[in-house]
Amino acid sequence: MNLLENLDFNSDHIVKDVILRNENFEINRIQSKNETSGPYDQDFDEFVVIIKGEAVLNVEGKDVRLKEMDTYFIPKNIVHEVKSTSDECVWLCFNINS
Repeated sequence: MNLLENLDFNSDHIVKDVILRNENFEINRIQSKNETSGPYDQDFDEFVVIIKGEAVLNVEGKDVRLKEMDTYFIPKNIVHEVKSTSDECVWLCFNINS
């Protein structure tokens, strides 16, 4: 799979493609366009990579700015949210259950 092929930024919502999933691990390609989210408090660790575009996360009250090829690790049960993304933002999200 080429991570930058078959993208759809015309949608009015986040597009999530599951690349790999088993009981302990999941990899998703996320496509977002000017997105925000409510707060997340997940029961798994998450490692994100911005493949294209930019995003701003708020993690425990602090803004984290990510640009292309930046990575960020969010431990489980850490409150975070997406404050903004660029017009064309592609993420890889690795969800790790321990």
